[in-house]
Order: sequence, then C-alpha cells, then structure tokens
Amino acid sequence: MKFVVIIVSIFINTLSAQTSTKVSNSAGFSCSDANVRVTELAIDVKRNSKIVDMSNDIDQIKKIISDCKLNIANLGWRPDTFENWRRTGYEAELSFTQKFIEHNSQYIEVNSALENYKIYAQKLGLNSQDVNAYVSKYKKQGATSAISEKNKCHPKIDLRNNVLGPTRDQDSIGWCGGFAAADLLTYKLGKKISAADLAMNYRDGWSDNLLRWTGRGEHDFEGVWADRAIEATKKKGGACLERNLKSEDNGHSTLLSTLIEIDNSKKKSAHLSSRFCYKAVNSMFPNIPVAEYIEISEKATKANFVKMLSDKACKPRIPLNDIEIKTESAKYETDRKPLFDKINEQLEKSNIVAAAYNPEILYSIFSDKESKLHESVVVGRRYNLATDQCEYLIRNSWGRGCDVYDSVLKCEEGNIWVPKSVLAKGISNVSYIK
Repeated sequence: MKFVVIIVSIFINTLSAQTSTKVSNSAGFSCSDANVRVTELAIDVKRNSKIVDMSNDIDQIKKIISDCKLNIANLGWRPDTFENWRRTGYEAELSFTQKFIEHNSQYIEVNSALENYKIYAQKLGLNSQDVNAYVSKYKKQGATSAISEKNKCHPKIDLRNNVLGPTRDQDSIGWCGGFAAADLLTYKLGKKISAADLAMNYRDGWSDNLLRWTGRGEHDFEGVWADRAIEATKKKGGACLERNLKSEDNGHSTLLSTLIEIDNSKKKSAHLSSRFCYKAVNSMFPNIPVAEYIEISEKATKANFVKMLSDKACKPRIPLNDIEIKTESAKYETDRKPLFDKINEQLEKSNIVAAAYNPEILYSIFSDKESKLHESVVVGRRYNLATDQCEYLIRNSWGRGCDVYDSVLKCEEGNIWVPKSVLAKGISNVSYIK
C-alpha cells in the first residue's frame, strides 16, 4: 500500500509540475495581457487533459475570464469547451487508475488507488453499484496478493560476487544479450567470459555490412539474445575469456567505433600497419602481436577479417559441452507468474537468470511506451518494507552510473532494485543455465 501511495503521488505531482508552471505564476498579471495569458494556458490544458486532471488550471482560466470580463467566443471557444476538457481529464485519470489497479493488485494492496478510482468514478457519474463491486473485487485481490507475495519473497538473495565483478558496459552497441550471456557463463564457470565473442558467434557474421547490425544508437536493444549466443558459442567449440577478447575498456574508443576501425582497416593495405589501427586491434585483442595481426590481415578477406582475429585470440576456447541453456517465455500477455516462479526457483538454487524485458520501465516506472526488448541478468531479490513489495536486483549492462534510471528505483553502481509490479509490466522471457 505504501508503494501505491508513493508512486501515484509521484505520477500526479510530476505531471502537475509540468503542466501548472504558468498557472502558478499568473497572479498579478494585467488584464491587458489576459487574452494572451488565457490562450497560453488553454493550449496546455487542452494537451495535458488527455493524460491528467487539469481542473485546477481550468478553474484558473475561468477565473481570469470572469475577472477580466473576456468574451470566450472571441477566443474561438464554445461555452462548454472547458468543461469538456475537464471531463477528458477525469476520464484520463480514471483510465490510468484502473490500469494501475488491475495490474498492481496482482502483487500489492491497491487501497489508495481504489480511493482515487472512487473519486473519479463519482465525478463521471458512474453507476454506484458497479463502482462498489469493482472496489470490492480489487481490494480483496490486492490484499490476497500482498500476503502471497511477501511469503514468496523470502529469504533475501544477493548473488553478486567477485567473479562477476562490477556491472559491464555494452557501450553504444546493441549487444545486451551478449553481455547477459557472458554474465551467465562467467557465474557458472568462475571465469570472466567475453561478451563480444558471444555476440559475434551469434551473428557469425562479418560477411554482411558491419553497420547493419552494430550501427545502432546508444541503448538500442536489438541484436543478440543470451540463449542463442550461448548455443552458437557452444557449437563453435567454447567460450572466450574476456582478457583475450575485450568487450569494454577499449581505451578512449567505444566498442562500436573500435569494431568499425578494425573492420575498415581491410579497405586499404597501406592502413594495415598504421599505429592507430593496431592500437584499435590491440585494445580489443590484446594478445595478438602486431606481426600476427599483419599476417592475418594479409590472409583474410574483408568478410572474415574480424572473425579470424577473434578465432586467433580465443585459442584455446573453454568447452561448453556440459552447459545447457533453458528459456521460458510468457504464454499469455497478462500472465507473468510462470516467469517469476522460474526466477525465484533459480535464485533459490543460487543461480542467476537472464531476463528479456521492455527497458522503458527503467527510465520511467509508469511508462507504457513500446520498445525493442532489452536483456539483463537478475542476481537477487528482497522484500522492501518501505514499499511493501518484492523487488528484483537487475544487473544491467549500461555501466556503473545511475543517472539514466527513474529516481524511484534504487540503483547501486548499475545494479537496480526493480519492484516486481514494475518488472512484470515488461518482462517477456527468462533464460538460465541448468
């Protein structure tokens, strides 16, 4: 229940702060500016009433019109314009609240949100019997869920360790699944595994234009999936150590720019032995001497140059014959229970889990924005008494910073505690090593 109060108030206060700035500063203006002032405010109200109750702002506009004796017809509005906007805001609040209740009541008590629902149901003149039945249903469901979730969320589990080390940084390349796969294997094998090698094995493919699959914007979440990357690497003969094929810490360059520089080095033979190009190669393949690099570049084609470098750097590979990767997907869009059951099962076996989910929930816990799936590793869980909800510890691959995440989420150097009700909105499948 505490969580409901916190996040509902944050949602409303945030929108109010965004939409009411001009209104709060309206005191003391001259009626000679009233037409311009009211028009500016009305534009804000018309736009924002689609997402939030703008009654306070509407009342302020109507007061200005009354005090300054404005003719709204001259401003292009009908007499019922403002009340229509008010009703639109009521409907938006009711819709948001219902979505919140129906989703979150599967995990926590939603009594505070139900009170908000009743307020707007009354404002809109909904049938009182229907309203009471709705409130009764979800109050009971929330109470039952809260007890069940609390029992499921014990004991606290935190599987971060020295082998995994600090959170990794996928940089500007869409290889989140490769980094998730590397964490799964690193945890299982006790050796730090190269995410870049896993991703390249999955793509297997330097035959196509490198930019076709690496030329992504920062935090573009497509390209590689953990389970498929592990299977592809298993078929190739095994995994590569991070120290032999580096996935991050490539000097002052990003992983993407380093790959492009290496790939482009085949375009001109004169460029092959240039200091800058070898510096790029050495940052990613530190164990390949310059002489061997030049030898490989002379034998390789444009299509297989980076592949030959990675094959050379990764010898000998770590066999994955005994590694079996399993994936569970949500069968129904609204039912995420089997996925969380599997996460809990594996965490309780001291095993970490890769989860594919909509990353928009990390930017804003209220987001309903569609996005390509992102993949991270779940390394822990806890019951948060402050929010009365189970939370899962996401080990992300966006580095150790915390500024990118919603401030409501607790971030610990790139590890984020995400409430179950929030993660449930976006999770699609989970993968783990048996």
